[in-house]
Amino acid sequence: MSDLEKSFQHLNSNFQQFYQVDKLEEIAHPDCPILDTLRSSQEHYTDEEFITAGGEKKIYRVRDLQGDRYLALARPVNTESEQDLESFLREARISSLLQHPNILSVHETGLDKDGLPFFTMDFMSGQTLASILKKLKNKDAQTLNNFPLSRLIDIFQKICSALSYAHSKAILHLDIKPANIQVGEHGEVLLCDWGLAQVMNEDKKQASSDYHASSSTPDPNILNDLTLIGESSGTPGYMSPEKLRNDELSPASDIYSLGSLLYTLLSYQEAFQGSIKEISEKTLAAHVSPPSLICDHRIPRGLEAICLKAMNLAPCDRYQKIAELEDDLKLYSSGFPTKAQNPNVIIYLKSWSKRHRKSLLLSSFFTALIFMLLYISFEQINSERIQALTEKKRAEENLRLYEKENEYSTIQAENFIETINNLYILNNYDEAPKRIKIIKKYLERDLSPKDRKLLLSYKAGLHFVLQQYDTCIQDLEKLDYAKSGKLLALHNLSSRYKIKLNQQGSLEIPDLENLTIQCPNHIIHMVYYSYFYHSKSWPRESEKNINLIKILLNRINLLPPITDKEIKLSQYTDKTFSLDLSHHDYIRLNMPIAVYNRGRNLLLIIPLGKLDLSYTKFNNMVELNTYSMHELHIAGIPKLHNMHLFNTGKIKKVYHTLDLSDEKLKKDHPKVTFIRVKNTVDQ
Repeated sequence: MSDLEKSFQHLNSNFQQFYQVDKLEEIAHPDCPILDTLRSSQEHYTDEEFITAGGEKKIYRVRDLQGDRYLALARPVNTESEQDLESFLREARISSLLQHPNILSVHETGLDKDGLPFFTMDFMSGQTLASILKKLKNKDAQTLNNFPLSRLIDIFQKICSALSYAHSKAILHLDIKPANIQVGEHGEVLLCDWGLAQVMNEDKKQASSDYHASSSTPDPNILNDLTLIGESSGTPGYMSPEKLRNDELSPASDIYSLGSLLYTLLSYQEAFQGSIKEISEKTLAAHVSPPSLICDHRIPRGLEAICLKAMNLAPCDRYQKIAELEDDLKLYSSGFPTKAQNPNVIIYLKSWSKRHRKSLLLSSFFTALIFMLLYISFEQINSERIQALTEKKRAEENLRLYEKENEYSTIQAENFIETINNLYILNNYDEAPKRIKIIKKYLERDLSPKDRKLLLSYKAGLHFVLQQYDTCIQDLEKLDYAKSGKLLALHNLSSRYKIKLNQQGSLEIPDLENLTIQCPNHIIHMVYYSYFYHSKSWPRESEKNINLIKILLNRINLLPPITDKEIKLSQYTDKTFSLDLSHHDYIRLNMPIAVYNRGRNLLLIIPLGKLDLSYTKFNNMVELNTYSMHELHIAGIPKLHNMHLFNTGKIKKVYHTLDLSDEKLKKDHPKVTFIRVKNTVDQ
């Protein structure tokens, strides 16, 4: 025997030892309990237990001996005629044609020992959507926790998917309602009860964009001839108007029912209340109140718009296919406006702010910190703000001393750097031209990298507020500006707006409006300074400036820069104007910048004769300290702080609803005529 043969025999022996061939032979002949059970079974279904009854069928829980599982078995309620039995089997036949994860599957259809038909379905433990909505309406705490709006919309999307699939098979459900939707214990969602379903005829198949022809498409001549008792069978409130009128039905009929279902999911109650006759009349009259008006919880506008579009009276005004409705749901889920809302710029901006809520909150937080420093003269003095004010005065005094000296050498270098650092931290860009001159002189010295970076950073900001964007960019590019959010924002804005300067080297009013809108919150104070400097040289054309003033008022009051609320400017006398700011959320009228009082006056360029602040959040007369006018309207404001400022005599008449008696007002403020008006929003 050769060495090769010996090696092969040794290897074969090892393989046999490893696989233990004798044991494999034992496994090849095991007991056969499943096969034995099938051979010995005399019945298919046992342990029949009644569950519920309704419509055309009774439901039992049975054990399937062949599949060793529990199923739901349906038997007909009406067995008097073969037509009743055929109608019962019709539902089973339609259901068996639909194989979708969100449609209740039919396993077997047959006749029992008495010759009566039955069919079996999946048996799913859980509850109907109707019972869930009833608990939500009763504010059941556990149900509210288990079924937030997001989960209800997920259930709705699964029903849309199931129905879209059915439409692709040319089948209309025509009885969509919460009672026909089963929600399992583990998140399963099943659309049940196809007893009223119809198969679309050839014309409707071709017209339906959801329909896809296939060999498994049911024959309407077989399944629709055995029509249900009464063509308008269904559930009032969920039936489409055309079904109530016995008009021709289409996928739009199911889409209407989906809209009614979504209405119930949003508000926990049906769209129409009353008797069957009253509900039918309201359906045909299209008297649908928006769900947000009939419930005490918030309903997203995007979902409400989807619901109302699907429930339009005319089928042509609804979604033309379920895929369009699903696309709108995806837009809502992604935080975008839905097409049903017909969104404008305001709606797009609101949705953008919701999608970036965390970023906006973080930005607002840091903006609030900056405003705390800028509002020193307007807020109640505390120890922190007293210290900040002291540092500011000290910095300004050092700067004045520094300017008086011919060579600016009397202030020690560390004091000058400290002064600039304080001004930079406090976002103080007052006296910008003078400060630029001083810093340019100081930059000629031998400075540490840290000090040079500070001076260039502050100098760049001074150029920015003066709209000297080219010089601002030159200073920033001497720094690693990309590592600083503030400096990077200045560089981006300067690059964008330097090309928009006019021949005089300043922005036109529309461009300044856009700058105010686009400026990030953490450097918005620099726009206020820019407005302060350039309003000095502007012609006082109030009508041209009114939109910019509105945007600035919104930014100052921490509101969206663009809102759908208008402010109204009209002629009051030949030389003065009337400005209506009523019904806005305005608290402040002055810019939070460190300049002289009159310079903070945002409305300085408007010669005011009348100012209407009725039904605003205005509550402090300090905001009007530098204003002079003939009339002030403050209806809807019960209380004002610092009312002693009325005694300056700058305001002649006040129309009010203050919580002070007329006698006290006349006694405390004799220079003003107070006129009490009716406190009503409609005024």
